Amino acid sequence: MNWKRSVRILWLCNFMVSAGMTMVIPFLSLLLWEMGVTERHSLSVWTGLVFSATFLSAAIMAPIWGMFADKYGQRANLIRAGIGMGLITSCMAFAHSPMALLVLRFLVGFFSGFITVSFSYLARVVPKDHSGEALGTLQTGSIAGNIIGPLIGGALSDWFGFRPVFLVTGFCILATLLPVVFWLDKDPVAPQTQERHASFKEVFAHRPLVILFVATFLVQIAVLGVNSMMTIFVQSLVGDSRNLAFLSGLASSITGIARSSARRI
Repeated sequence: MNWKRSVRILWLCNFMVSAGMTMVIPFLSLLLWEMGVTERHSLSVWTGLVFSATFLSAAIMAPIWGMFADKYGQRANLIRAGIGMGLITSCMAFAHSPMALLVLRFLVGFFSGFITVSFSYLARVVPKDHSGEALGTLQTGSIAGNIIGPLIGGALSDWFGFRPVFLVTGFCILATLLPVVFWLDKDPVAPQTQERHASFKEVFAHRPLVILFVATFLVQIAVLGVNSMMTIFVQSLVGDSRNLAFLSGLASSITGIARSSARRI
């Protein structure tokens, strides 16, 4: 098995998924405004709900999809995530109410897990003495997608409107199925169906893991809480600019650039 080829394939896939999922961030609040949520407080609340719904359902489903991967393999889990996320994201182009958008965002998180599963796949196929290099390289794909995605999404939404961007996003995610299905090797180890899984109680009995969990939780709240309100804040600075979505995407992308630079220090 050529593990370096697997790294290249999954790097491309992670880039496309990350770019696709972040394309919609700059204009979520603007789309809600277009749907009729015009009162500022309500707009902030709905923006927070729609933005966080994906992450909430993803957190709930992560252990379940992990067990699915153990039973059917990581590659099958990648295909499952790509199909679910791509199709549901495309359906958002036809949502005409805040509640419909909220439900679809929740369902995207329900079927998500592509990036997490790709790391699990590489952990199996890469030799231990190259695991740090491989996983670090794969991480740059996600970071690059997070940098490019908001810029592209903001520009496209300013030029063509909000809804076509959902179709572009869905296409980007579905396109990852081609390299996964035709080029990515099958799991090197047969899934173990009789293997005992540790319970949540056993997992959280390890104090370092609990500390890491809490720290990660707080960091994500800080980062994602700001991102969800970025467009509203930018609008308060520049007013109703015709390039508001692009400016918001630029502000979000700068965060990704800073994260990428920090990894080199």
